[in-house]
Amino acid sequence: MVYCPNCGKENADQNEFCDNCGKKLTQSVNTDQPVDKQSKGWWSQQNSGVKALSIFGVCCIGLLLVVGIFAMILPDINTSIMTNSSSSEPATTTNSTSTPSSQTWNSVATFTGTGNKDTDTFQIKGDKFKLKVTAKTESLEYGLFSATVFPEGETTSYSGQGNIDSFNKNTETDEFIINAGPGTYYIKTIVANLDKWDIEVFDYY
Repeated sequence: MVYCPNCGKENADQNEFCDNCGKKLTQSVNTDQPVDKQSKGWWSQQNSGVKALSIFGVCCIGLLLVVGIFAMILPDINTSIMTNSSSSEPATTTNSTSTPSSQTWNSVATFTGTGNKDTDTFQIKGDKFKLKVTAKTESLEYGLFSATVFPEGETTSYSGQGNIDSFNKNTETDEFIINAGPGTYYIKTIVANLDKWDIEVFDYY
C-alpha cells in the first residue's frame, strides 16, 4: 500500500495519484504507516542525557529571572517604607502639641422644693446642659420625681426630661443631660411622697 505524503490517505500500490487529494504519489512514501504518524518531534528523538541538560538549563534561566525581578522590586519597597515613616513623624508631632477643649460644666442655677413646681427661668449659653437632682423620701416604695425642661413661654413642647421612679434608699441622686442649645428655659417638676428635692443646673461651655 502507498500512503499519500499530502493527506495520508491509503492508496493502492499501482496508483500514481492520491484517490483523496490528487497529489502525485512517490514510492519512497510506501510504508505501513502514514507519513504524519511516522514523524517524531525533536524532544522524543533525544536521549535522556540531552533531556536532563535541557531541563536543568530551563530551570537556571527561570531562577535568574526570578532573582532579577526581586532585585528590581526591593529598592522600591525600601523607598516606600522610608517615605511612609518620614511622612508619619510630622503628624505625630502635630497631635502631641494640639490643645485640648476648654469646655467644662458650669453651675448656673439651683432650685429646691417639696412638691410640684414650675421653677424660675435660667439662661443657657452652651449646646447642652444637665440637671443634677437629689430627692429625699421616707416612702421608698411610693417615692417619685419627674423634671421636664421647657423653653421660656412654652407649655407643651419640651426640650428634655429626667425621672427618678425607683428609690433604693431615702436619698437618691441622678443626672440628666438635656441636648438643647442656647436659650432661656424653666423646669416643671411633678413629685409624689417626697420630703424634699434639689435641682442644680449645669451649662456646658
